[in-house]
Amino acid sequence: MKRNAIILIIVIICTGIFASNYGGTIPYALFYFSLLVPLMSFIYILIVLNFFRFHQEAAKKTFVKGETVDYFFSLSNDSFILYSGIKVNFIHKKSYIIGVDEEKEYCLMPGEREAIYTKLCCKYRGQYFAGIEYFTVTDYLNLFNIKYEVTSQLPVTVLPRIVEWKDADVIEEDKDEKKVMFSQRQEERLDVQVRKYSNGDPMRHIHWKASARTGQLMTRMHYATLKMQVMILIDLSTVGSEEMEKILLEDAILEETLSVGNYCNKKKIPAFVCFDYYGYKKLSINTYNEWNEFYMLCGKIPFESKLNNHELCTESKIWIKDVSNVIIITNNLNTNLYNELKYGYKESDVCVLLVVNKWEDEDKSKMSLFIESGINVRVIMATEEK
Repeated sequence: MKRNAIILIIVIICTGIFASNYGGTIPYALFYFSLLVPLMSFIYILIVLNFFRFHQEAAKKTFVKGETVDYFFSLSNDSFILYSGIKVNFIHKKSYIIGVDEEKEYCLMPGEREAIYTKLCCKYRGQYFAGIEYFTVTDYLNLFNIKYEVTSQLPVTVLPRIVEWKDADVIEEDKDEKKVMFSQRQEERLDVQVRKYSNGDPMRHIHWKASARTGQLMTRMHYATLKMQVMILIDLSTVGSEEMEKILLEDAILEETLSVGNYCNKKKIPAFVCFDYYGYKKLSINTYNEWNEFYMLCGKIPFESKLNNHELCTESKIWIKDVSNVIIITNNLNTNLYNELKYGYKESDVCVLLVVNKWEDEDKSKMSLFIESGINVRVIMATEEK
């Protein structure tokens, strides 16, 4: 492009000198023609920008991190001239397109439409734009190119993955099983509370006599009180100093949270999550609807908590009497958290899942302090997947 522009400038200068020295129809015609070339090229680009049309669409707008979904985009020429030199530029920051030659320049005849079907994959959790970012339009002579910004970008909501929990040994399943057996033996002698049936409740928890009396399905709450409960505390404070570090840590914290919750669901262990999202929240995640609601929330929840990890623990201390295990998922070990757990949570089995992207000597010394006081700490590394 620079070479062509330099050549044109030289031609304009030479024809101008030729016309001024020799005069006549032909020299001036050449001079004016050389001046019209860049003007016509610019007018061509304006026509393309005015009549060029595009459309993009994904098979679904909510999907899981790393999942590939069907995606297509189309380009159309609604004008009376040939389009050439149209290049598509995609957003690469958090997503990528599979199987498209991004260096290709598209050429469209008048009235022609070209559709390209391919795959879209998003690399990180959250709500953001994917697909086409802008088009580059170049004139016939490759003198100018203009960036055509896409105003109607493709919004997507990317959910975190649910992976197997590698630290499941911190929950004592044997203790839970004994409580279940005890609750079954004592069922007839205890005042069993019931609630309306929710989609996803196990059939064995339905209280058939109460259902017959009320005319609708009722579920026992008896098991939820005697079984071991797990309280999961999610530290949604701001993490990381750089954007990519922040993204990796946020994804890892939420994926670890979901892995704990999913483990509890599979093992039928009652659990609830506590976090700060426009105020302190406590959500049960035992039924299908409850779990799905929390999972969908994880796709958009921001790390903007006004409560740091020790303040979250202080707010959640009122539930200690109802739980036997406390799981804290955070990016930061500090003295305030240590004191809160040591003195406020000494009656519970506490495990801190520390999510970090680098492990330094300072972190090791902090971890040793927690462990010496009987507070279990497991380290989860947040790394970029290749």
